[in-house]
Amino acid sequence: SLGLEGIPMEIAAMAASNYPNHLMYLLAPSFQAFEAVGGGGGGGGGGGQGGGIARAVVATSSLQKPSPRSVFEDLSLLCRRNHQAAVAFANEIVGTSSPELKSKVMYDSQQRHTVDQLTAVFQAAPQAAANVFHLLVSDPHIQSKGHHPISTRANLG
Repeated sequence: SLGLEGIPMEIAAMAASNYPNHLMYLLAPSFQAFEAVGGGGGGGGGGGQGGGIARAVVATSSLQKPSPRSVFEDLSLLCRRNHQAAVAFANEIVGTSSPELKSKVMYDSQQRHTVDQLTAVFQAAPQAAANVFHLLVSDPHIQSKGHHPISTRANLG
């Protein structure tokens, strides 16, 4: 018996699993939840197979409720089980052109236990952590440059 309990990603990440490592990120609940609610396709970091496969796989599970799981929780689980899968997931996150997924990463980075999870990722899969960290320190997305312009004059009196 393999002891098949847990979410599909945990089962696929087991040593006895034959699931392809470069596609394992498709089973991450945080990625599926994003895709299921209309998020964009991937950027191609998953071995050149990116968004088209993601949309096809997730289309079958779009009737499920979105998962409240954090991207960092899934990344931490993946790197504990399979480093290559964690790097593929991080590449998919960083390589996406979707501002919604990047916003989810930014939101998840401010949640409780994220520092612990990201530290665990740095220890287990440094390349995956560096890729996601690069996204976190990148320039923010500006929606409207002129919405709150800096005043050209100031009254200091």
